Amino acid sequence: MSIDQPTCLRTTSARRSYGTGQLYTRTSAAGIESWYGKWRVDGRRVNRLLGARRGPRTPDGMTSKQAEVALRDAMAALTATEIERLAQDKLRGGKTISEVLDAYLLVRDLKESTATDYAMHVRVHLDPFFGDKAVRDIAAADVERLIAHLTGLGLKVKTVRTYITTLSTLITYAVRKGWARTSPMPAVDLPPLRDHEAIEPLRFLRVHEVNDLVEAVPDGPYHQVDRALYLTAAMTGLRQGELRGLRWEAVDWTAQRVLVQRNIVRGKETSPKSRKARSVPLAPQVAGELEALRRETAWNRTTDPVFADPQTGAPVARTPMMQRYRKALAGAGLDVAFRMHDLRHTMGTSLAMAGIDVVTIQAYLGHSDLATTRRYMHYAPAADEAARIGAAFAIGDPRVPNGTSGPNPVWAIVKNSGQPQSTSP
Repeated sequence: MSIDQPTCLRTTSARRSYGTGQLYTRTSAAGIESWYGKWRVDGRRVNRLLGARRGPRTPDGMTSKQAEVALRDAMAALTATEIERLAQDKLRGGKTISEVLDAYLLVRDLKESTATDYAMHVRVHLDPFFGDKAVRDIAAADVERLIAHLTGLGLKVKTVRTYITTLSTLITYAVRKGWARTSPMPAVDLPPLRDHEAIEPLRFLRVHEVNDLVEAVPDGPYHQVDRALYLTAAMTGLRQGELRGLRWEAVDWTAQRVLVQRNIVRGKETSPKSRKARSVPLAPQVAGELEALRRETAWNRTTDPVFADPQTGAPVARTPMMQRYRKALAGAGLDVAFRMHDLRHTMGTSLAMAGIDVVTIQAYLGHSDLATTRRYMHYAPAADEAARIGAAFAIGDPRVPNGTSGPNPVWAIVKNSGQPQSTSP
């Protein structure tokens, strides 16, 4: 029996006879493999980390036989007193982290993708680490040991902090429900973000590079679909899932707007990220490409996807779409590591360069937090700002009569549109 895991982890397990528990391994993205064991005590699940797995050419870690022994020892270590404590904990509401998650998901109206992420965080890392420990017994030291464990698996600091945020959310909910007295999280020292993780530089295309990308789309059945897709992404700022969820009925040719009300995440249709529909202006260049696409495609009914696969009529599949996108990038002489999401940044930076105000950009991109949009304002026009600073200093040195003589006065630098002037007699 195996447990479904995200792509960054591999899990293996072996079927055992009933009552002897289950022994399995997980491999982190950094290639570190660990043994885990799980079993049930009076219907209550116990899940324990047993230790690292020995590799083929290393003396460190446990072999499968040693892991079997460790599992039996862990099962035997639950004394009658501890088993009774588990039973009493259950009666008194001493919930484990997985039980708190179950209760939390029942009352919170989360987007399906968010609920799936929470469940994955608990299943893959939090539940195996804390096992049968009641949430009310989790101390700051336990959380910091979890942080050290996750870091030892080779996870990025941002990823570790994401798991700890999920843990904090669930503990806070447990406190509110009376299943824990206080939260240990205020006393926990989170791992600091490194500079390159704290501030991710924006990547975007210039206008001529967007045109190069569109023109580099190769001939074939996806030619017009991809041309329209790339241009729409760059000039509307729609997210990848929003592009795939777009239908023809959402394109208002008369009002020159695109209504964003659907999103496809992990193959399922849902609402946009902020749960709010929005509309974005339909630029003439985009309208032209979409009109050409609608004339060509067989999937042009109002309920059909705008970017439909020419063969099936379903929204273009993500993996082949990205493969074609990278080929177009290469054909345009652009970096193939340029993400499709960076076309969204192209929209934000281009509007800022054109002098569009930050609140309008926020509305077009659908940001719930204005701080997210402000990063684009570094690219706002500043053509006259340098000259203004220069003019502020163009007052002459007060120690020189009239500020008009002396060796290389500052004011001389800002004459003639900021070009340095000769001060020779």
